[in-house]
Amino acid sequence: MAFKNVLDRTHIIQEDQSSLILDGRNTPQNISVYSFALGAVFSASVFVGWYSETFSQLGVFLAALALFHELEYLFTALFNSNILSLDSFLINNGQQYHLAHSAAIIEFLIEAYLFPNYKSIKLFYFIGFLAVIVGQFARSCAMWHAKHNFTHTIQYQKRKDHVLVTTGIYA
Repeated sequence: MAFKNVLDRTHIIQEDQSSLILDGRNTPQNISVYSFALGAVFSASVFVGWYSETFSQLGVFLAALALFHELEYLFTALFNSNILSLDSFLINNGQQYHLAHSAAIIEFLIEAYLFPNYKSIKLFYFIGFLAVIVGQFARSCAMWHAKHNFTHTIQYQKRKDHVLVTTGIYA
């Protein structure tokens, strides 16, 4: 009887742990939390980019970053569901990645505070925005055309199902 109670409690604990969020597993609740957070960042950033004169460029940068991470997961889910994980969002993309984005935000804030006139040159703003749009479009097209042949990790050996893509953006 006591052994059965221990088994029942263990089963309950395991069930409770299977519904934890942010535990690093590729569960529907974790996917929805990540996607919701990215959507919230995107929405708030678009709002800041549209309505703020001082921080509009930062808003556009953060919106583009949130969209990039969401699209990475989406295209992996569409064409490579067998390797799909929370890492497919590319949010935890290494210390250097986070350092680069932190440095970009700090640089923006320093320039906005010390050299606010530099932030008012609309030509640079437009060129940067256009580069982001073109870059994201090219990356999304590459993932779309590569389909299951695309992975986020460098492959050192050819997989049996891998095909050299020579159509679309790869033509």
